[in-house]
Amino acid sequence: LMLFAIKSFIILILLPFLTAYYLSLDIKSTRWILFRWATVLTFFFLIGIVSSYVSQEVSLPHRLYIQQQSSLKFAVYMGDKSYYRPPIIAPCWLSVIKRSTEAVYNVMSLPHYSANEKSDKKAAAIENVFLAAALLFSVYFLWRKRRFDLNFCLLCLCFVFTLYAITGLTTAVLGAMVRYKLPGLLFIGGFCAYAFSLINKPEFKS
Repeated sequence: LMLFAIKSFIILILLPFLTAYYLSLDIKSTRWILFRWATVLTFFFLIGIVSSYVSQEVSLPHRLYIQQQSSLKFAVYMGDKSYYRPPIIAPCWLSVIKRSTEAVYNVMSLPHYSANEKSDKKAAAIENVFLAAALLFSVYFLWRKRRFDLNFCLLCLCFVFTLYAITGLTTAVLGAMVRYKLPGLLFIGGFCAYAFSLINKPEFKS
């Protein structure tokens, strides 16, 4: 049910990853899975670039820019104490791509833990540390395993990266950021649960 809380344009941007996942279900080779994913994502990316020149109404960078400016103005107008200044973008693909990594880092790391903060912010900060540790251990386990469901892992990680990038770019209030990133926890949990499930398998121990 939490997925329906995401705005429509976020759900649409996740469509390429779901398409690549389903088209790669019957592939066993790692190289062919990566090739299929690269092909599908390149196809959708080209569609996004072309659509940006056709109309601003369907241009993702333009919509992200408008949403970011609206969020900034609203946060300043309301005088929100949890105001957060997201990485400023221009309404173009290059700007969005360049600032996406910073946006994802902010979503994963904010709010920071402080003795002076309220209990809800402290809880969110502790949750961030726990998630970061779980992701690092999961990546380590999968690296040790070497043979795993790459298709599923790509789906989870691409979903989370896209969701967190859009959230970090368009949200100027920390409280809203914490709420908007909740759907990503489902996929982080699925990714980590899958990685930890491989620990007790004989081929992992060897």
